[in-house]
Amino acid sequence: MLKDALDRQEIYKRPLLLDKSIDYEVRQLQEIEAIQTFMTTCVKQVLGEMCKGDRALLQEQRNRIKAGVEFAYRQLALQEKQAKANQKQGGESEYS
Repeated sequence: MLKDALDRQEIYKRPLLLDKSIDYEVRQLQEIEAIQTFMTTCVKQVLGEMCKGDRALLQEQRNRIKAGVEFAYRQLALQEKQAKANQKQGGESEYS
């Protein structure tokens, strides 16, 4: 599922893949490892230490993170949709 989500991203949004001096497979592996390291750090250090076993607080933080991620995803999708519509509209006006 993570790989599919990454594959849908445009290449310029994935800085680890831009380094052409390294084989593509190695760059993909580095990207997955970076994401895993970030998430492990986030969960263990930030949420684990902050919540200290308080399930209600942990659930609240999880819900906030989930809501924030969903909002960011929708906002990016809307921006991309608007950019495509603007490109299409600009292309049509050139031919009119």
